[in-house]
Amino acid sequence: MIPLIGIDHPSLVVWRLFRLSVQALLVYVFGSLVFRTICALWRKTRNFWYKNTTTIDEINPVKVQDYEVRRHLLADDQQEKYFSQAEIYKKAILEPRERAKMERKERLLANVLGQNYTGEGRKLGSRVPVVVAQVITLPEQPEEVDPTAVTVTIDDGKGQRHTRRFSEEHTVQTLNDYMSILGFAPERYSLCTAYPRKQLPDRPNMTIKELDFSRRTLLFVQEKDDESD
Repeated sequence: MIPLIGIDHPSLVVWRLFRLSVQALLVYVFGSLVFRTICALWRKTRNFWYKNTTTIDEINPVKVQDYEVRRHLLADDQQEKYFSQAEIYKKAILEPRERAKMERKERLLANVLGQNYTGEGRKLGSRVPVVVAQVITLPEQPEEVDPTAVTVTIDDGKGQRHTRRFSEEHTVQTLNDYMSILGFAPERYSLCTAYPRKQLPDRPNMTIKELDFSRRTLLFVQEKDDESD
């Protein structure tokens, strides 16, 4: 019997079909893995891009409020530490200096007692010069929510603290006027920062903004003859 040329044996045909099926299955599985990997990378990239391009309007209001509360608590804590340092400085340095000053004044008063009066006299019936008192008017306090508002607390050294709001555009003269209203004449007294102790510049037109005050600032009243101590 003469064999047919070009015709494969049936078993070879089955084998080839089986091999092609296996190859196709492997290609499908590999392609599926590659596709899933690409999709996963795309989702991660998209989520990362979305998180970093979220606008302010899309931020959760609750998270924003929580952030503001934490920020205010941190500011209050820092301010409390600042006032605590100022109180320590007052008790350690300012109060002993005040006692020493009063002792010097008492000794000076004891030395001058008994001296004759050497002032200027006036004839009886002569006109007494009229001293016109200067009326000090402070500007209106800005609202607490005003971004230019600065809360200034003045420690008068007598156990009392006086607090008032000023604007950044108000000047050293305004602070001195407030000190005058509290009963401390600028001719004898001056204002100084708490910590470190530093007298305000002798520049009446210098603004609070130029002084670089924080939103809550503590100042002390001191007598000018203490500056040389």
